[in-house]
Formats: sequence, structure tokens, C-alpha cells
Amino acid sequence: MIDYPGATQTFASSINAAGDVVGMYFDSTNFQHGFLLSGGTFTTIDDPNGGWTYLTGINDNGKIVGYGTIAFIYDIQSQTFTNIGIENLYTHPLGINNLDTVVGFVVAGGPHNLHEVGFELFANGQTKRIAVPGEMDTDCWGISTSGIIVGFGVTRNYSEFSFISNGDQYRVLSLPVIVLGINPQGTAFVGYYSAGGFLYQNKILTRLRVPDAKETIANGVNSVGQVVGYFNDLAATPHGYMWTPPAEVSH
Repeated sequence: MIDYPGATQTFASSINAAGDVVGMYFDSTNFQHGFLLSGGTFTTIDDPNGGWTYLTGINDNGKIVGYGTIAFIYDIQSQTFTNIGIENLYTHPLGINNLDTVVGFVVAGGPHNLHEVGFELFANGQTKRIAVPGEMDTDCWGISTSGIIVGFGVTRNYSEFSFISNGDQYRVLSLPVIVLGINPQGTAFVGYYSAGGFLYQNKILTRLRVPDAKETIANGVNSVGQVVGYFNDLAATPHGYMWTPPAEVSH
């Protein structure tokens, strides 16, 4: 279990190859902070403007993405923030790969037709919109090192779907799942479905469920198959968790 000391709720979002985990927690005043868990030590990382914070992704280079009053990349080594707002729109960065490419979504449109459009932000500053053709919303949640993007969206009939994309072509998944993360190799993805969290790899769907939990969500998976996410206990309190695969199925 991953619980920030003294927190009332803890959510784990992403994990890198070193086993560093990022996410967010609520303190005793119900204020939301970002955290990094590295080597057994928790560090609070908050929006430099002083607002609430959600850390959503971490790569093997020690770069973290998150958002609050601003969207940002945080460099662990230099302890610096870089603003990554897209087109002056409200920006939600959700994943970052080992080439420092960021994916997420922005809220676009007018006051009566707001919708969510995915984006890809490259390390050179160039951006690209990602939108599944014909659908209302597209949210990009994860990206592999080679640029395979996964996420989910909402159709014009208000039903949810998950997709996988190379940035130009899109494939809506036939599995009844919501995809929230992909490993750097692009060979495994995670999320949740009616029976709980899952890891999908080698055409095998492995159910991930914390014992006695009311709900289990899988948010991130690293290059060795470790999965992080959160679960709601019987009192509906969220806690973070890490799942490590048996040695014989590790990659």
C-alpha cells in the first residue's frame, strides 16, 4: 500500500524503471498535493504558484508531468518547473515518455460546445492535436518511447471507448476496458474494467484487485511490469498501491 504520511487519501499515478512513483494526496485540511516516492522517501511537489497539484506521469529521465493552476514538467535533478500550457487552453498533461514527449488533453471549444482534445507535445516544443475521428472527446493518457499513444474518449452518444494510436492512425479497442497507461516498450497497457484494474500483455488480460477493496484502478506500468494505481477500501477511502508481477512473467 502507498499512503502519504498523514494523508486522508492517496492516489498513485505513474512509475518509472527505477521504481519511483508519483501521484497526489489530500492532507488533513482536504488540500490536494503532488508527491514523489523514491527509495522509500516521500517528497511533496506542488504547483509553484501555490495551488492544488496532481502529478500524473514520470519517465526514466526523472521528468514528471502534472497540473494545477498551470500545466508543467518538473525536472527532479534540477528541481525546476517548465510551463507547458497548450494554445492558451486549460491543459491536462497525463503521460510522458523517455523522449520527453508529453500527452494529455486540452479543453477546447466555446461555452456551449466544450470538448476534450488530445495532444502530443514534443521535446522541441512542437505540438500535435490527437482526436479520434467522429468522436466527441479524446483523452491521451499514456505514450510509449516509440510514440504509441493510448487513452479513452466519449462518443457523440455519450458512451466511452478506449483507443490506441500512432499519432496518425487510430484503433478503437474491442475490449470493454478503459485504458490509462502503457509501458515504454509499447507492449503492455493498464486501466480498469467492470471486474477491477487490469494489465493487458501478450494478449492476456490479468485482473488486478486489491483484496477486500471495493474498487481497484491501474494507472501506470513501467518497463519491468510493475503497476501502480489506487484502490478504495471498504470505507471508500482511496489508497495507492504497487503490484509487481511474478518473476517468470516479468519483462
